Amino acid sequence: GPMKKDTSRLKKFEEALRLSEERYRSLVENIGIGVVLISPDMEILTLNRKMREWFPRIDTAKRPICYRSFNDPPRNEICPYCPTRRTLEDGRVHESVTETPAGDGFSNYRIIASPIIGPSGDVDAAIEMVEDITENVTLRESLALSEKLYRTVLETTGSGTVIINEDTTIALVNQEFRRIFGYEVEELVGKSWTSFISPRDMER
Repeated sequence: GPMKKDTSRLKKFEEALRLSEERYRSLVENIGIGVVLISPDMEILTLNRKMREWFPRIDTAKRPICYRSFNDPPRNEICPYCPTRRTLEDGRVHESVTETPAGDGFSNYRIIASPIIGPSGDVDAAIEMVEDITENVTLRESLALSEKLYRTVLETTGSGTVIINEDTTIALVNQEFRRIFGYEVEELVGKSWTSFISPRDMER
């Protein structure tokens, strides 16, 4: 009868739910970013595979405190930039880039914290999505440093120097070059070097 029909429909629904939960768990487990579940008391409840790779010493069975566990040396209070603390307080999504002590140096993580709202409307936990951006930050810093060095060398060399792009536009001129030819930076940079040459000398 209808009762049996409802029961079998319910069974199908439960089965579909279980399958989608398995897929969801598998996705979270195997995705290339870190996923962490944090309790309102800042305890680590679960870590996905990526987080376990980054932090192999953390044992979630002991419900360790996140700011002690993720920092080496451990911190005694919540990290000042912590987006998860804000999410647990106001139930909104927060994001921030960390500077996490890691032995001798620092790691930079981009963290997006999202709330898990319980049936009562309270924030039951927060999900942290964690991306390691240390290399990007280090690369940006070293690029800025090498550009500074490059400009310093360019300015201190005694000869007039100009750097020209493939499309003939002038990218960079040093002070000596400007002194010799009597132009200001804005008169040179972005212009084609050919426009400063007499047409009859172009061939040569």
